[in-house]
Amino acid sequence: MMKSVFLYTLFWWLMYSATIDVWSSYKMHIIKKEQPFCVQYENKTLDTHELLHTINLRSGIVEDTHARNKWRTFFLDGSDIDKPLDGNYVYLHRNYVTFEEKFALCKGLYSIHSFLFRIKENGKINIEKDGTVLLKETFLFFGIVPIIIEWYGILNQYKIDWYNTKMMYPFGIIDKPSMSEKLRRNPWIILKKQNNIIVFSSGINKYIAYKKYITN
Repeated sequence: MMKSVFLYTLFWWLMYSATIDVWSSYKMHIIKKEQPFCVQYENKTLDTHELLHTINLRSGIVEDTHARNKWRTFFLDGSDIDKPLDGNYVYLHRNYVTFEEKFALCKGLYSIHSFLFRIKENGKINIEKDGTVLLKETFLFFGIVPIIIEWYGILNQYKIDWYNTKMMYPFGIIDKPSMSEKLRRNPWIILKKQNNIIVFSSGINKYIAYKKYITN
């Protein structure tokens, strides 16, 4: 009896997850299709606190296209850089999407995707006073296997040059994993820092925002 209930529940969970997968793929398609045509938001005096509230609490990403347009305006409008730059920052939002955003959408709806792969915690950047930079991202595979990706860089003026990456998992360490190495070849340019939100350009028309936080 219990086995039948388990198999029945598993079957419908998988069917539900398949539906969510199709929906999330369509959602990603819409975002990718509309993003290049987004125009700057009419209200130039954007409130950064308002922007923070556009991040969905379940998925951890900005799902609404209108809200993503506001972020785009924030990325492109102005170039004020509040100093100092050193400190600890946590990931907020980026103007492009990959499979990570798709899985985040699915995780927010409790599909099987959250078991297969999910972001354990948002990426964090530490910028030291001497200019050394560490970017750390933590993922979970199959719900229990942690994968940690670390990027090492140097801040020179307003540009971070990444010189090495490492992937750490329970069975060892991989130096210079191919996927990270391909991405880290592009330096990150600091475009602005406003109200403790720092914006990087990581490539052509690619913008990433992090928020400064205080550690204990």
